Amino acid sequence: MEWLLTHLEKEMSLIEGAPLSFLFAWFLGSALIWWVLDKYVYRERLALKDDLIRTYQIKLGLSPVEPSSKEELNQKINLLTQYIEQGQELIRRCRTQQELVPPADAQAWATQVEQSIEQILDASYISRFRSSVGMPMRAAYWPNLDNRQVDGFCYVRVYRLQEFVDELRAR
Repeated sequence: MEWLLTHLEKEMSLIEGAPLSFLFAWFLGSALIWWVLDKYVYRERLALKDDLIRTYQIKLGLSPVEPSSKEELNQKINLLTQYIEQGQELIRRCRTQQELVPPADAQAWATQVEQSIEQILDASYISRFRSSVGMPMRAAYWPNLDNRQVDGFCYVRVYRLQEFVDELRAR
């Protein structure tokens, strides 16, 4: 009988220690499974999603700018800003001068801007550059009412140029 009691005591200590070793094995197995899933499944899926997001950003023109092209982007913005200033000067002349501002000056400026827009952005922006659809109304004073057309012509284009600059800055 003593043999049975000693044997049971030995077995009982093994049984009492078993839950701890089982818990340790379960924790180690879970950590191993998590590591494998993280390394091979989740990261691969995230990389595929990142590639898909980059594809959509490029299609929408929202792709992040690489550091090497930031300088190029700033040059484009500066060029469009110079055209805005030239257009604002034409508008200022229309609103302050008594004499007629030649429409040929405004047309020459617009032609030069359209050529640059085609190089910087693409030809589809030219129709938007010419369009006043969706622009807010404004009031102006013209000492010479004949300058109204040149003023409106330049105002629309300056407004659109500012939109293009804002879009480039958002890239």
